[in-house]
Amino acid sequence: MYGAVKADVDPKVGILFGNGSDFSPKISEGDLSWKATASSCILQLLLWVSAWGMVDCSVWAAAPAQPWMRLTLYFFIAVAGGLMVPPLLRAQREREIAAASVHGSSPAVGPMLAGFPVAVALASGLWGVIDSAVEMFSGSETGSQFKAYLVIVVASGLGTALHHKLWPHQVIDNLGQVSLV
Repeated sequence: MYGAVKADVDPKVGILFGNGSDFSPKISEGDLSWKATASSCILQLLLWVSAWGMVDCSVWAAAPAQPWMRLTLYFFIAVAGGLMVPPLLRAQREREIAAASVHGSSPAVGPMLAGFPVAVALASGLWGVIDSAVEMFSGSETGSQFKAYLVIVVASGLGTALHHKLWPHQVIDNLGQVSLV
C-alpha cells in the first residue's frame, strides 16, 4: 500500500505524528516502529477507500440502473488515469534527478502526491469496468456473478501461468506483494 508495510523505510523520517507524544514513534536505522507502519497503513487505507468510494458514488449517481453506462464511465475514468501516467512518470523522474543534483535538498512532493489520484483513477476505473461487465453479462443475481468472477479468476490464472512461461518473473514476483500500486 504505497510502501506502508515495506521494511526498507527511510530512517530519516523521524517523528511521524508531530508533537512527540506517546503516539510519535521515532524511526532509527534498523528500528521501524510498528506504530509508524500501522498508522501509515490505516491512513492509506482510509485515503484509498474514501477516494475509491467517491468515484463509485459519482458513477452510480450518473447511471444508477444502467450497467453499460457505468461500464462506459469507468472506462473513461481508467483511460483518463492512463493518459496521466506518462507525464506523471516524467515529472517523478525529473524530481529524482533534481533531488540528486542538489546536495541536501528536499525533493518536491507534488509529483509524488499527483500519483495518488492517477492510481485511484486507474484502479477504480478498471475495477469498475470489470464489475459492470460482470453485471451486464450475468445479471444482478449473486450466484451468476460469482460464477462470472470465477471464470475471470481461472482465465487470469491460466494467463498468468502462460505469461510466466514466456516471460518469467514479471507477474508472479509481484502478485503476492502487499502493495496497491
